[in-house]
Amino acid sequence: MVSFKTILIFLIIFIYKIVEARFRSVYSVGISGKLICSLRKTISNSALVTISKNPHVYVETNPIAKSYFSYGRFFNLIGYLKFFRPRHVYLKIIHDCYGSRGSRKRMLVITIPSNYLRKGYGILKLYQLYTVDLARMQGQSLYGSVKNSLKE
Repeated sequence: MVSFKTILIFLIIFIYKIVEARFRSVYSVGISGKLICSLRKTISNSALVTISKNPHVYVETNPIAKSYFSYGRFFNLIGYLKFFRPRHVYLKIIHDCYGSRGSRKRMLVITIPSNYLRKGYGILKLYQLYTVDLARMQGQSLYGSVKNSLKE
């Protein structure tokens, strides 16, 4: 015969799982890699790397993580976000490494697989970009007054 304590324990665990699912949980995501520019005709020698929930917004008021990284050096970027349940997270690299002259920037968007999102504040594995040559990657051109927003 099943005891009252066993039923009570299962009931408490069941209620805990239901209540936990209703609140937003903290997820962590990390990225590691190296950005290079095979073209030496860049205006700056760094690129803006952000982790974002929206792939189409260039100037974001509250990204998950954001930092500038120099070309030719390895970097790590870690961010924390609150979700009801995991969604798509995007890596955006905004750079000026491309063949034509001008002051326009390009934005490269990469989807981070959901298995790199970890519940909690600890990072078990980083999404590895390895070495990315920005001159060879296709990206969305950014026009107008957006070009000055990298000078924060």
